[in-house]
Amino acid sequence: MVYDSFGGQSRGFHTEQERLVRIYAVIDQGRRREMEDGCAIATGLPSGVSLVGVFDGHGGDDAARYCSSNLFKLLVRDERFEKGEFRESLHSVFLSTDEGFAGHGSTSSGTTAVVALVKEGRFFVAHAGDSYCSLVKNKQMIHLTKDHVPSNLDEADRARKSKCVVHDGVVSKDGSLSTLAVTRAIGDFEFKDNPKKSREEQAVVADPEILEQEICDGCEFLILASDGLERKYVESCREEISKALKEKNFEALKEIVARAQSNDNKTMVIVEFLKQDDRKKRDATSRDSDHDLGSDLRSKNGDGYDRRRENHRGDDRRRKDNRDYDRKRGRDHRWHPDYDQRRRGYDRRRSRTPERRSKR
Repeated sequence: MVYDSFGGQSRGFHTEQERLVRIYAVIDQGRRREMEDGCAIATGLPSGVSLVGVFDGHGGDDAARYCSSNLFKLLVRDERFEKGEFRESLHSVFLSTDEGFAGHGSTSSGTTAVVALVKEGRFFVAHAGDSYCSLVKNKQMIHLTKDHVPSNLDEADRARKSKCVVHDGVVSKDGSLSTLAVTRAIGDFEFKDNPKKSREEQAVVADPEILEQEICDGCEFLILASDGLERKYVESCREEISKALKEKNFEALKEIVARAQSNDNKTMVIVEFLKQDDRKKRDATSRDSDHDLGSDLRSKNGDGYDRRRENHRGDDRRRKDNRDYDRKRGRDHRWHPDYDQRRRGYDRRRSRTPERRSKR
């Protein structure tokens, strides 16, 4: 199943349908007039993989909307993904998503992207831009990604070689008023038009950094967020987030995002790694639920018998008695959509005494 924040989903949602992870996502527009952040969640994939992504758009929501709707579709169709070559597949799909967006949106629209791929025992993180991913391990928060911004010397050097100007923490082009605070993004094609440079040598590139890590016993959860939620703020809320996850308190997570002091859109996706005991409880609960449902469907008097079934039979008996009563008096007893309502009205009229009927 795929959740797309631009596809009619609520601005806060969570899923508990996975055996390995539990995923929560919160999106807050904040004080901005437009919502340019997006996120996507894909669960229940045949390969046993869970995917989550956060896309922080700029210059409109075209790029973030396109990535939310298409990046995971391209990923699961990639041959290397089917073979389990996740690192190569993620790298290829970031670039192909960038190419695909070229004909679908404004040249000034772009988005940063951070994507986590979780497979049993390990996870991959691919990111381009200043959206980030952090891991909470043994009650400590570890920042896994580094921002791709002009203050990074390697990033600034590539931008300058592509005939762009780097100043005051932004990239700009000679003769243009356009500026950009990141050096890697999907979209932003006006910074990718140097004909003398390859795609990997442009001032802004979609080339992601990818890391792989094992999920050990101390790993608690991943946080993927847009830069509207500062790392320091999220780190200061670590204990509060852990408590909310333990209690499955989704409203508390929404409140944490809402009170962050930021003028930007704010998006946070949490991937909680389920412990072995939690998985056993979930499996047992699922088996019990399936057994009860199957018993209800297969047996009238077996283990699935419950009080609701008895009540339903009682309603059926009362309807039959009413129809027999009507039949004896020559009334039409065929079923009608308003039969019960008509019957109740008739019963009320019949219950009145002659004196009360005469007064009305």
